[in-house]
Amino acid sequence: FRDAAEAFAARCPPGAVRLDVGSGPGSYLADLGRPAVALDAAFAMVALARRGAPDVPAVQADLEALPFARHAFGGALMNGSATTDSVVTTAITRAGRSSFRIDR
Repeated sequence: FRDAAEAFAARCPPGAVRLDVGSGPGSYLADLGRPAVALDAAFAMVALARRGAPDVPAVQADLEALPFARHAFGGALMNGSATTDSVVTTAITRAGRSSFRIDR
């Protein structure tokens, strides 16, 4: 997945913020470049992402109620999901101008 995350980051416009949707502990934040934002529904995962990448804002939020303006990001990346496809597709489309989803 690291190669896919790097490829996604390369597709984002220079300086555009990249959103890692469902970031978990932030395992791929280093591959996304900067600026980036980590997003996860679980507070424990947000805390781990903050510890692993203190320069990246980490936000706890629900995919169905993202706390960001529409198209606030240059792109949104998601690696799998515990929610329905329609919710995921809507969330990443609203969040970023460019979206990329990978399922394991």
